[in-house]
This record gives sequence, structure tokens and C-alpha cells, in this order.
Amino acid sequence: KRMKALTFILPGSSESLLITTINNQLSAWIGPTDSKYLIEAKSIASQETKLLWQTPTGEESNLIPLKRPNSFATIGYDKKFRVWEFSLKEGKCIALYCCSFPKKLTFGISSILDKGTECCFISDKFGDVYMIDIEKAIASTNLEDMMIRQDFIGPSLATETPICTFIMGHQEIITKLLINEKKDLFITIDQSSKLKVSRIPQYYLVHGIHFGHHAEIGHSILMDTYELITIDSTKYMNLWDITKEDDAILFGGLLPIAKPIKGVAKASANAFVLFDEGNSLKFIEVKKEAKEILVRKEIELEDSLALLEILTVEVTAGVCKLTIAAINKKTGLATIIKLTF
Repeated sequence: KRMKALTFILPGSSESLLITTINNQLSAWIGPTDSKYLIEAKSIASQETKLLWQTPTGEESNLIPLKRPNSFATIGYDKKFRVWEFSLKEGKCIALYCCSFPKKLTFGISSILDKGTECCFISDKFGDVYMIDIEKAIASTNLEDMMIRQDFIGPSLATETPICTFIMGHQEIITKLLINEKKDLFITIDQSSKLKVSRIPQYYLVHGIHFGHHAEIGHSILMDTYELITIDSTKYMNLWDITKEDDAILFGGLLPIAKPIKGVAKASANAFVLFDEGNSLKFIEVKKEAKEILVRKEIELEDSLALLEILTVEVTAGVCKLTIAAINKKTGLATIIKLTF
């Protein structure tokens, strides 16, 4: 294997660090017990980093990268949804929009829909899902005094606003939202491991409700336009055809993994990469026709590193190139690693 690393120091507890990518900038996001920090990591070659943004303790719970240039959204413990814009030149972030919701928000994603409209989809602890038009939200905000806008008016189809729309409800807390590549199906996964597949843009038209796990689903990957992989806490994997209204499971089986799985990422239409609590990275091939799950490659990283997140995966001519985030347990330093195997 070949490895290159970028290391940078973060204040606060590094154990809850989450790394994400915003507009190809590697960024650090400290977890729920500390303040949140957005870090620009320009390149591994230059080792140059910069603190762009810091929130008060306990304010934001989740970060949503946006396609809009230099922008991201957050959902907070204070039941607020916010849109931010960051300036790499000035090294700071500016609040563009904020609205309040009746219940605590649990999950969020962003997607470009028809006519290039970017929307955020967010769920709350009661299982309701809302859609926010990002450009309309930003255009509505008074930028001079950054007043919090109350553009949301209750969870009812009869009270839609041009900015925020209630699109569906669940009977359980939603743990995952997904939109397929063709942007015609919307998938939700809840605490009872139930999959609900709906049509876009008629989200209220339920295409299918599926059960196939006996433990909570912890990981999910859209492998191609209409195939989805889900993995539960027992390491049982299902491959689904989400176009089917019934009998959507193509096949399922236990992953040949001994330790609990911490993270997964798509590698190709029939393969994914995962890492477990044993600091092991594995390249998994799913053979649909043969109904087999095979470990094709495996790397054990040194014990001093604690893997946090798979940022990027690229497979070319049988060679897998990864960008991963880790913490050095001895020094507490955050590390971005480029790895080839």
C-alpha cells in the first residue's frame, strides 16, 4: 500500500471528529459535545490548514454539504435549519438563512432536482420530512441584521410555503434519507429498519414499504440507479431492487466481518469499501447473480490510528484509491490519509 497524510491540530475533543468534503475542500466537523469547527485543508502537499468557522457549544448537530458554491447547511439541537456561505479569502462564514421547526431535527441531505433547483430534505424526531428550496430561502432573508425567519408554518399539506414544504410522515424516527441517481425515487429508513420508497415529485405516492432486517440498519449505499445495499448492526446485508413494490430483496447474507462496522462507501456498481472497529479496511465485492459477498482486498492500519470516515473512493484497473480521515490516538491529531491498495 502507498500512503500520504495531512495532519492538523483541532481544539476540543478529537474523539467525536467528523470529516466531510465541501466543494472539494477537506473540512473538519467536531461532534456534539464540543464547539463545531470548519477547517480548510488545502492540500496534503502543502500541509496548509485554516480555521474558517466555529459555532457556540451544542448549537449545530449535523452538516449538509450543498452544491451551491462555498455553501453548506446545518441542522441544530435548537430545532433550527441554517444555510451558511464561507469565504476562503476572508476565512470566515456568513449566515444566509435560518428557520425554526416544531420538533428536533434528526437528519438531512441535499439534492439538485428538476430545472437545477437545489433542495434540502430534513426529517424530525416524529418522522416528518420537509423540503426546503435553498435559493428561495436565501433570497427571503434580510442579510443586514441576519434576523431569524419563521418561514415554516406547521406540518400540513394545506400550509405549504414557497420555501419549506411538508412532504411526508413516518411512524418512526427516520435515520436515513436517500435519493437515487435518476432523481425519481425517494427512500427513507427508520428506526424499525423499515424502508419506504416514494415517487418524486409526488412524495405522498408510496411505491413500496419493505422489511428485511431484524436489527437497526446502520449503513446504506445506493449502488446504481435502482439498487440499494443496507447493513444492520448484526452485519447482515441486503441488496434491494427499489423499483419493486413487493419482494424487493435480491439477496441477503452475513458479511464476512468479525468486528462491528464503523463506515462504508461505494466503490463501484458492484463493490464497496468498509472499515471496522479493528482498524481494518476491506474491499467488498457483491456478486448478484451468484449471490455471493466476497472480501477482495484488506488492509490493517496501525493501532495508533482510529479511522473516522471514508471521504473518497476511486477504482481504476483494479487499483483502489482512498481518501480517509483518522485520529492519531497518541497525539490527538486529525489526519487525512491518501491510500492506494
